[in-house]
Formats: sequence, C-alpha cells, structure tokens
Amino acid sequence: MKPTLEQYASFFQHSDAAVVDDVRDFASWYVGRGTAEFDPRRISDVDYRTYLLHLGTDGMSRGEMHQKAESLQRFFAWIHDEGLIGADDFKRLQVSPLILHPSKMKFRKTNDGDTHESKELYRLRTLYHISEILNQSTDLKGAIDSTLKGLLEVLGLRTGWVSLWKETAGFIGVEARDNPHDFCLVSSCNLPKGLEQDDRRILRRPPDCYCQRLLREGRLSHAVNVVECDRLHEAEREAGGSEGFLYHATVPLITKDASHGNLNIATKDWELFSGSDLRLLSIVGQQIASAIERGKLFEQTKRQQQRIERELSIAHSVQASFIPKQLPDVSGFSLAAEWRSAREVSGDFYDVFPLDGDRVAFTVADVSGKGVPAALYMATVRALLRECGGGCATPGDALRELNKKLLAYSSSDMFVTMFCGILEPGSSTIVYANGGHEPPLLKRASGALETLPSTGPLLGVSGQEPFENASVTLAPGDVLFIYTDGAVDARDETGREYGLNRLKKCVETFPAS
Repeated sequence: MKPTLEQYASFFQHSDAAVVDDVRDFASWYVGRGTAEFDPRRISDVDYRTYLLHLGTDGMSRGEMHQKAESLQRFFAWIHDEGLIGADDFKRLQVSPLILHPSKMKFRKTNDGDTHESKELYRLRTLYHISEILNQSTDLKGAIDSTLKGLLEVLGLRTGWVSLWKETAGFIGVEARDNPHDFCLVSSCNLPKGLEQDDRRILRRPPDCYCQRLLREGRLSHAVNVVECDRLHEAEREAGGSEGFLYHATVPLITKDASHGNLNIATKDWELFSGSDLRLLSIVGQQIASAIERGKLFEQTKRQQQRIERELSIAHSVQASFIPKQLPDVSGFSLAAEWRSAREVSGDFYDVFPLDGDRVAFTVADVSGKGVPAALYMATVRALLRECGGGCATPGDALRELNKKLLAYSSSDMFVTMFCGILEPGSSTIVYANGGHEPPLLKRASGALETLPSTGPLLGVSGQEPFENASVTLAPGDVLFIYTDGAVDARDETGREYGLNRLKKCVETFPAS
C-alpha cells in the first residue's frame, strides 16, 4: 500500500494533503475488509460503491461525502494515467451520480410492521427449507430453481438468475454443449422482457459480464451489495427494456476448492442490502455450491462403484474359468463338485486333473481372507500347485513343494489350507495330505460318520513341519465330502450360523451312491 500512496502523494502540493488523506482513508477501509494489501489494480466499482454506502450509513455529511468522492475520482484518474487500470475499469469507476440520494440509502424492508424477531424467524425457516431441498434432492437443477424462488420470496424481490460454468451446468443436467459462453444460464425467475426474449440471449452470450469477470479473476468471495449490471443495461438499450432493473446483488457459488458460478438478485434502485440480507445470500450461495460438490462427489463415487462392479464381474468370470467345467469319468466312482463365492470373487477353489495309470488328483483349498486379495492369491496358489504337483510322487510331496514356493515367492501375510488327494480306482484307495484344512467327512455305507484329520500345517506360514501322507479305502456306498469353512460359516437371514453339527447331519442323510 505505502509505495503507491507515497508516489501518489508526491504529485500534490502541501495544500492538497486532504486529498491524499481521503485516499488513505479509502485504502484503510479496503484493507480492513480482509484484503491482504491495497492494490489499485484490484479495485472495482463494487468496492467504490460499497465504500460510499458505508460513508453515508455511518453518518457522514453530504458535503464530506462529496469531498471524499472527488478525492477518489482524482486518484482513479491518476492510476489510470499510470497504466495501473484499463479504460473499461476507469469508466466503471466514474459513478454517476457520485453520491446516492439519502432516500435511496436505506435498509430494504420486506414486510413493514413485522418485528425483527419475526423476520429473522421467517429467514431461518426459509434457510431450513432451502437446506432440506438442496440436501435431499437428486434433481439439482430443480433444487436450484426452488432455491432461487424461495430466496426471492424471503427478500421481498421478484427477479433473479443463476449462471454456472459450462462443466457444472452440464453436470446438473442443463444442455451446455452448444452454449456460446462458458457461463451457462441454468435458472431464472421473472426476468424483464428484454432479458427473457430470444431464448434469454443477452444472459447467455459472451463476453463475461462484470460479475462473471470478478468471479473468473477470483475477486468474489462473498455476497456483495450492488453491481451495476451489464446485461440489464444491454436489455434496456437493445431488447425493449429492463422494466427499470439496473442493479443486482451478486452471490458467488464457491467452496474452498472450487468455483461454480453466480447467483444474482436484481433491484430497480440502489437499495442497500442489510447485513442480515448479505449473510442470508452468502449462506444460500454456500449451500448451493456445497450441494453441487456433494452431487459431483456422489456421481464420482457412483461411477467408481460401477467401474469396480464391472471389474469384479470380469474377475468373477476369470476366476470361474479356473474351476473345472467337467469332472473326469472314473470307473466305479461318481464325482460331483460345486463352487460358489460369497462375494464377487473369493479365495476358495478346487481342482481335478488326471495322472498316469488312471489315477486322478484332486484338491480343495481355502485362502485366508476374502475378496480380491484372496482371489489373487488363490490364482497364484493354483498356478504353483499345477507347476509342482505333476512331478511329485505323493500329495505330501506336492504340498511340501508348494509350501516352499509360497514362502520363497510371496511376501504376503496370507496363508492357505489345502486338502490334496490322489484317487487310485483299482484299489479304491485315496492317498491324501491335509495342510490345516477342514477335516473332510466320510460317511460309510453303514451310516457311520468319520473325519480325515490334518496331516500337516497351514501352507505359506512355516517351512519347518513336514506334510505327512495318509490313506483311506472306500467301499461301495461310501461318500467322501470335502468342503471349505464357507459351508459352516454361512449365515441365514437372521444371522444364525449354519455350523458344523448341521453340516454333519446333512451329510448323514446322503444316500449311498
């Protein structure tokens, strides 16, 4: 602030010190409104008009206000001559008349005779209603329309409009692709004829109006009292009238991280919006901007969820392709299998493949955890088992080699339980190894129920313990049931677990094959 003002002061004689003091007063007021520094390049007619209104409502005499205004006019002329502001900005700062008539410098009244408390209660109810509309509606365009109408009603005004950036307008469902400007008109209420005609051409066409330019440059952070409106003046000149509307209050629709557009409330006179009015406007502007942000976040989340669902559906298909489509025909035996994932993908799997001498190898396994991590680990386990299993003489050897590879290649803290067996049809014998898996249930033809316990540890945890082999001979009518813990952990709609006892009772009812 100091260099500019000191440079300016050097242009005046001692007798004109009052002019410099007037400019200093304006600069102090400007900085006191929260601006970091006094930069003449950022002064707008909104600042100037608001300052004049501040002086008048603060009780300054008309003569003193004229002096302040004339001092500022000289300052604006100087910064224009110095090239700090352009011709358009300088023209806007030539406010005419310089001082508002006292009859126009009044707080706008909505319902004469109402008490302050009743007005504030009415505003709070309106804010609550607007908040409900914006928070609950899935139709943001309709919610903005309703908000604009409600806001005009509580302010006792009739005309307003909302313009949003093209990207945001498209997001809320307004056709913005062919819009001639990157601001799109998305809502309006009781526009004067000059703005309404020809598909509201004046509000839709480029270039930026003044409030849009302020928003684009990041110079609007809250509701401002009065902006002399380019669009309304254009309507008066070109399109058959603005019905007396020349000014509007402007509300930026912004959040901490994003700018979405402006909401404008038009007036016919220089009506000073009260502090309560401006707070109401700013709160509603923040609510609209927040509703847009929430809508965008919801839409992003929805798209991401759809993408994840598509990817999981593909993953399910890929995982299902690992499961054998057909089981081999084995003389004297009937084989049956079923795989269902609790989620889109899972860590459970089974595999069946032939060996030499009519033997058949089979395995049922369960990876710790659920979902995508378990499914990926399952694919690794299956591939490694196929790689090392074919060269092993016994199931115990296969599990030992698989365990070595898992410990060597995988840095995951996941583990695997696995039942691995080889069926020898000629002798009706199954040689097996059980690495920490659920004990299979063997129902004899006599009805007796047996279990095949573990013969080794979990896979992927330790390389110290051995994997022993065991064998069982099947007689006609015997049924061997191998399962994962998903069968006993399953819950019904009441949350009750299926449990091992119910599973055993179910197996006991199996008919002799």
